[in-house]
Amino acid sequence: EMLFICSSASLLDKTLEEIQTKLPSTSFQRLYSIADKKQPLNIFLNLDQNYPLVSEIVSEDSKISVSDFADWVYYDMNVRSNQLAFNGVAITNDSLPNYLNLFNATEPLPNTTPFIAPRQSEAILSYKFENHGVFEKNQRQFLNKSVKNDSVFSAVEELGMAYMGDERAIILKTFGSEDFLGFIETIQKSTINYQGNGIRELNRTDFLNSAFEPLVENFNANYCTILENVFVFAQKREILQMVISDYKKGVTFDKNPIYVAASKNLGTSANILFISSAGHVEQLLKDNF
Repeated sequence: EMLFICSSASLLDKTLEEIQTKLPSTSFQRLYSIADKKQPLNIFLNLDQNYPLVSEIVSEDSKISVSDFADWVYYDMNVRSNQLAFNGVAITNDSLPNYLNLFNATEPLPNTTPFIAPRQSEAILSYKFENHGVFEKNQRQFLNKSVKNDSVFSAVEELGMAYMGDERAIILKTFGSEDFLGFIETIQKSTINYQGNGIRELNRTDFLNSAFEPLVENFNANYCTILENVFVFAQKREILQMVISDYKKGVTFDKNPIYVAASKNLGTSANILFISSAGHVEQLLKDNF
């Protein structure tokens, strides 16, 4: 059985007519075939054709463009006593510059960011790619412009962000840090010691924006510290002091109740991982919706 709800009778008539004369898209059929029909609600969205719906809830000044994220998304809604959970799948057309295609042909890997970010972070965001060269190829296609192939970043396998109020720390995990460390040493202008870790002040601060566009925007990498094979950047020295202190005390974001609760419903690996407190989501909605 199907229930149709429309804003006008004419729109309902048009919808019913199209159902009778047009075949559903292949993408929809793929998603419908895997939908869990036992759930209370299945939601299917064609992001490329839902502008009238999205424009009603997204502010005019918002930079969010859901049609750039993927082609179709499908969600199951699961109602629990203390939680409303949505679980789903997004699919893209490989030939189109969608956000998810930045991770095309890359295998998801376990995320390190929760084990580096401070426990008091309001949110974390992690992007994982097993091969940075593949990411660069996808990046060129997404941006539709040439991207400098910089071997300095070839060992980077994860880009993470930790949000603390209006500030954020950017986390780069590498599987071989020698070349990247050499690059950092060429652009540092001073260093101080904090709890046994060096905090380096840098004289070139825009390199993360260009190397990881569009994942990183408007970030000045003024300071850097190194935790084993992880490089952490911040715009303020105090943020790195917080990162170092919490890391050494073992009070990182994986101990945060938000992460503990969310991880029960997550897999062990992901190309994109976003976990947030209600307060950070509320600010995100306020800024964009």
